[in-house]
Amino acid sequence: MNSVEVRVVGKPEKLFEKVFEKVVKDVVDKKVDEALKASLQLLATARDQALASIEKEVEEILRAAEERLKAHESSLEARLRVEIARLKNEYVNKAVEEALKRFRDTVPEEKYREILRRMLKNGLQTITVHTRSAVIVPAAKDVELIQSILPEVEREITGLSVEISSKTIDSIGGFIVQSRDGRISLDYRLETVLSEALDRARARAMKELFG
Repeated sequence: MNSVEVRVVGKPEKLFEKVFEKVVKDVVDKKVDEALKASLQLLATARDQALASIEKEVEEILRAAEERLKAHESSLEARLRVEIARLKNEYVNKAVEEALKRFRDTVPEEKYREILRRMLKNGLQTITVHTRSAVIVPAAKDVELIQSILPEVEREITGLSVEISSKTIDSIGGFIVQSRDGRISLDYRLETVLSEALDRARARAMKELFG
């Protein structure tokens, strides 16, 4: 039987080294590819998470802004309603006040004098229950008229000392009668005496003007 002789050309260690390098290179390339893919996957995941986080943040900001806007709108509406109501009341009050001034200026002098005399008599009779000394504080426009009426009224009331104050009150007409110590005070200004009628006039004016 003939034997076969195998000859290795060159150095075996060189061949082994080349084979080893190729194997290592393939393994390294594969690992690099896998690492790169993993990194890209991580980046994609991180990007998606970042986008989701940003979208959520934007939604929360927009929601908060919308809530603030609604609250602001509600506040504006409430303030607008209050302001409209205030303007309506102011307009009606001015109209009623003007009507009251016209009443004071257009009522015939004798008729107004009689109205004032009755109010003065009623006020003094009422205050005698509490005191024997009273002071009348008149509206500026009615000082002279009250001075002329008081002697007539005093003759109808006994046991009461009355004087007219040098001070006056800010009123369209009428007076305030009070005890000398100021503890008791009765308001007979036209605005007060006619308050119920004025309230009815305000309500009617509000309804007719604004529905």
